Amino acid sequence: MADNELTTKLKEVIDMGIFSRLLEMDHSEERDFSSLAVYGFLEAGENTVGDMVEALNAESQARF
Repeated sequence: MADNELTTKLKEVIDMGIFSRLLEMDHSEERDFSSLAVYGFLEAGENTVGDMVEALNAESQARF
């Protein structure tokens, strides 16, 4: 996937206004605060999707 295509897709799922405000809250050049927040958000999303898959599998198994 080309960089510009990736950038376009990211802009479809990330509110850049909110993301910019999150970056403004960082006081260090390493972006510690925003990095932790973004990684925490992504981890929560992965966990939620995993829980949904497990629930769907359990429901499917219960039908049989």
